[in-house]
Amino acid sequence: MKMKTQNLLKVLLISFVPLELKGAGTSNLLHRLVGFLSGKPNINLEVCTLTQSKRISRSGSWRYTTFKGLSLKFLHDISPSMIQYVLRRRRCYDRLLIVGCSLTSIIIALLLKLLSPSIKVVQIPQMHRDFVFRDKVAKFLYKLKKWVMIYLLNFRIVQPTLIVFSREEESIVRPFARNIIRRPLGIEMEKYRAFAASVKRELNRALEDELVLLHVGDIHRNKFPVFAIEVMKSLKELTHNKVRLIAVGRIHEGHHKKLKREIKRCALENVIKFTGLVPEDKLIEYWLSADIFVLFSASEGSPHTVFEAMAMGVPVVATRVGIVPELEEKGMLLTVDYGDVNAMVEKILKLWKDENLRNTLVKRARNELPKYDVKHFLEVTYQVLVS
Repeated sequence: MKMKTQNLLKVLLISFVPLELKGAGTSNLLHRLVGFLSGKPNINLEVCTLTQSKRISRSGSWRYTTFKGLSLKFLHDISPSMIQYVLRRRRCYDRLLIVGCSLTSIIIALLLKLLSPSIKVVQIPQMHRDFVFRDKVAKFLYKLKKWVMIYLLNFRIVQPTLIVFSREEESIVRPFARNIIRRPLGIEMEKYRAFAASVKRELNRALEDELVLLHVGDIHRNKFPVFAIEVMKSLKELTHNKVRLIAVGRIHEGHHKKLKREIKRCALENVIKFTGLVPEDKLIEYWLSADIFVLFSASEGSPHTVFEAMAMGVPVVATRVGIVPELEEKGMLLTVDYGDVNAMVEKILKLWKDENLRNTLVKRARNELPKYDVKHFLEVTYQVLVS
């Protein structure tokens, strides 16, 4: 085997989410990391992800390989072929960077710790979220898998350096990780400043105008729960039918069917619009037409859509998840407890009717946003890898 070039680090990046998945926060993060790290002259980058078929490709200075997982409901994130591939090439790697949390990545990290302890492991956990299962057996299996992944293998045995997004995640992993670095993901500030500057935004709408709300995120039970329907039902009554919610994001059909039944029951067919994924120019139109951005999520790390709303000058009402309470402390947005319909309705109406409050939130958010530029996150990740 050829000797490595002096000071050239071979970095293996593993992610459960493939690069070709569009619209997902983890996919956006992966693209940013790949673009940033592959541009560093002292890093030789290889990326491995899970997808439906195996293939190998090369893009400029970095190599990309996809592997199939098992076709089992609770073990679909195990890929024996990826594990075998990495172990065969383990002497090539200096660093292992894990994005997300999958059984494959945990098994690889464990085996590398045993067989090649000199390889430094760095992880951006994006902890597994809880899901609602009607089947008690399914719920038990999921909780067992989550316990094995997080507490037994990932932190107690492997103990990598972790880069987390919020105090919430930090408190979860603090007892188990060797080294924790908290660095919010943030957004590409220059990009969104350019978008906002390209269109004159009418900030001071007349109160008799229709209230336009915007949600950007996957349409599934964690990010667009049923309680969002109850919020819109109350707002329709209180605004005398002068409210509209635009929900942009990848649609998960099972949950979408449930939402549509609730929407029909509450007579909200003309109030809530699901757009699916849209091109960036269309998304910008939605940002600029919105009065308020709403985050209904049950759990998050560092939701980039909240930062995007702020960059576009849209005030935010969000559930207290992930980094949101930290943003609330700085007066950048309004928050409510998850599932509190009355509080969310009250905060939305208060923000819509109070021009001074809207302008104050927008101004504070824009002043604070440079601290959350994604460049800081990328630079921290790079420094951790090369140290």
